[in-house]
Amino acid sequence: RVLIAAILLLAVNILKGLKLPIELRFWIYCFVIGILGNGLPFTLISWGEEQVNSGQAAILMAVMPMVTIVLAHFFNVGDRMTLVKVTSVIFGFSGVIILVGPEAVKGQGGDFWRQLAISGGAVCYSLTVIITRNMPAYPLITRSAGVLLASALVMVPIALFFDNYMTIVPSVEGLLAMIYLGIFPTALATVALFYLIRERGANFVAYANYLIPIFAVM
Repeated sequence: RVLIAAILLLAVNILKGLKLPIELRFWIYCFVIGILGNGLPFTLISWGEEQVNSGQAAILMAVMPMVTIVLAHFFNVGDRMTLVKVTSVIFGFSGVIILVGPEAVKGQGGDFWRQLAISGGAVCYSLTVIITRNMPAYPLITRSAGVLLASALVMVPIALFFDNYMTIVPSVEGLLAMIYLGIFPTALATVALFYLIRERGANFVAYANYLIPIFAVM
């Protein structure tokens, strides 16, 4: 998924006549964001959801805006905590609980480590939007391509080492799903994420996390 997204955005970067920077600071940001924004949360959430149902996972993921609003207050200029922001986060979290149902709340604590992994993935996303706001100012496509390339360079070797990939025979549906995930919720979503963080800030992006359970339930 990440490799497909990286190849796509690298191609777009080349077609636009742009080059990947050689600045060390840029690549440090790319690898940090690549690990925190893709590698760790993809792994933690996938492992957690092997045992945790979707309703409980939605509540655990909803901690992201709460964590982001606190971190942004201390680390991002112009993203200060206000009563309106805190109130909106509380209303949003309450809405998630209502949407997925009170029964999901009762199930919390049943599988502590896997639930902690999902919450850890949400915290990773919070750290990602904070760090991305302070990334060196290169074109959106260039930054997105660099982050996804760094993600792939970290994730692919680890996957080849841990997974018995030689025995995997993917179906046509599986391959199409992977291509879709690579193009839309990874490549295009990364560009959109960088744009929104630049234009509206980390807190605005965090609020969008409350849309996930709505579409998941639908």
